[in-house]
Amino acid sequence: MQTAETFDVSTLAWIKGELDATLKDARDALEAFAAAPEDVGHLDGCVDALHQVHRILQMVELSSAARFLAEAKAFALALQRGELKEGEYEVAQEALMDAILALPDYLDGLQNGRPDSLLPLLPLVNEMRRLRGETEWSGSSAFHPDLSIQPP
Repeated sequence: MQTAETFDVSTLAWIKGELDATLKDARDALEAFAAAPEDVGHLDGCVDALHQVHRILQMVELSSAARFLAEAKAFALALQRGELKEGEYEVAQEALMDAILALPDYLDGLQNGRPDSLLPLLPLVNEMRRLRGETEWSGSSAFHPDLSIQPP
């Protein structure tokens, strides 16, 4: 597994355009759902796009970004299946849109040398988890040091 210190920024630069385009597809599908909430089929495109981005992030070993996308995808599925509390669908759509919009900026930060850490995304994760009725994550749940590295 790669760490922040060994992550090859050129790998992200190579796939960033495709990730941005796929996230735009997710946004477009969510906007279509917001315009016609009775048609949950619009969320199929959103879920599919989030799944695709999630798998790509896993393949390039950006584990924190992938964990964030896993939460966003689970949240989109809960929204699609009607598993959220009655009356919170507008808030849920906004939370999902916020998550989708946050990822490109997060990836830009990685390209500029920031480590792949879930901490900056934790408030968004916790909002999605709260709306799903799940336990919120603490800051320590976002901390996963590589313990395989031996000190000198």
